[in-house]
Amino acid sequence: MAESGERPSRSSHESRLLLITIAICVVVLLLLSRLRFPETPPVVDASVPPLERLASRASSDALTADVERLEALVGPSIVVLTIQAPPTPRPRRLADVIGESPEWSQARHVVALRLDATTAVAIVPAGVRLLGAAGTSASRGPATLLGTDPIRPVSVVRVPEAPARQVTPLPLSGLRRPLWVVAVEGTQAGFTLRPIQLGRGERFTSARWSNPLLPLGATTVAPGALIFSVTGDFLGVVVADTGALAIADARDVVDLAARIGAGGAPAPSTLGIAVQPLTPELAQATRAPRGVVVAEVDTDGPAADVLRPGDVITDLAERPVDDPDRFLLAVASLPRQVVTIRIVRAGTPQSLELTPAARAELAEAAVGAVRFERTPGTGTRVVEDPTDRGLAASALRPGDLVVAAGDEPDPTPVQIRRLLEAAIPDAGVIFTVRREGQQFVVVVHPSAPPDVP
Repeated sequence: MAESGERPSRSSHESRLLLITIAICVVVLLLLSRLRFPETPPVVDASVPPLERLASRASSDALTADVERLEALVGPSIVVLTIQAPPTPRPRRLADVIGESPEWSQARHVVALRLDATTAVAIVPAGVRLLGAAGTSASRGPATLLGTDPIRPVSVVRVPEAPARQVTPLPLSGLRRPLWVVAVEGTQAGFTLRPIQLGRGERFTSARWSNPLLPLGATTVAPGALIFSVTGDFLGVVVADTGALAIADARDVVDLAARIGAGGAPAPSTLGIAVQPLTPELAQATRAPRGVVVAEVDTDGPAADVLRPGDVITDLAERPVDDPDRFLLAVASLPRQVVTIRIVRAGTPQSLELTPAARAELAEAAVGAVRFERTPGTGTRVVEDPTDRGLAASALRPGDLVVAAGDEPDPTPVQIRRLLEAAIPDAGVIFTVRREGQQFVVVVHPSAPPDVP
């Protein structure tokens, strides 16, 4: 009986040893597998069906292939321009660098699209200096700014000669959204292509552009980037408008480039007035339902003796007016023809007719080698004279603010030119100018003195 009772005990002990041996083997195998295969296997979302995972991978691979084909197609027509920021007028501190606009930092290299073998079109920020073409040795070299539209930053640039592909603009109105497009951006090493998805969104009109713009939403793209379809059609360029990034229609860009290349874009039109918003207080006082308030009227401008400060412009060419910037841009795009405006003066609506003039004719005037420039609310200033001869060498200096000329207080550039043209050369004209915080009286002669070697 005793022997028969010991057998279960021995069997149980052997079973425990066997289980311990198996556990040790499993642990050793796991350790060896971790040493042999240290990488964590990818986690697969079991909630996504296998067919959808395959479709997503296939669409990604197809998009990559499309971008590669697009690069081979449009790459020879892309030129990267290097630009330099205007000099900073004051010492820079760390706060200046931290607070610098990210759009500007991305715009130090901008892309241009070849129109032919030697010219290209690009969005060049105002006030920058064009240093040349960057990128590969085939496209690197000098670049010259041939002209810029005065209302939009569309510029035509002479670039190093190379073959160019024919540009095919595709209207933005023909796009179906959402869809994938490709943004071409400039870098120090050349250009990059980045696919972006355009979501659903309504296009909006802008006074600067003929065709509506397509908003980009939260997509971060550098201003000036060129936008193409995956099949190689030119869709437009990225611009900043009303504080947001949007795509300007390729047709506008190509048309403006052709106009600049044919002799330059015309000077913007002006009525010779400065305007300000219609605040609730002004609206109540003027009894105007909407519009912009006339703040200043240039005595040489088309609105002289027609408009006066305090008038509220409510309509321009049968279109309602409600914003100063949009109003001025709309005026700048007007042809030099009679235009009808509606105003409210002393609570009474009136309809008037005016003929816009070229802004350059009123804002600037040249006498000899000196150029005078006027900014509403500031006055007329002597613009830098690159030859350093003529009138600037005898009396006026670049930066002088003309307070009075002859009997004219706060004269306009046109009035200064008329005074000097009618003056006796030996007598000259008495100018009162402000220079470096002080006021001076100088005599300006209408004829330039002889050149001094």
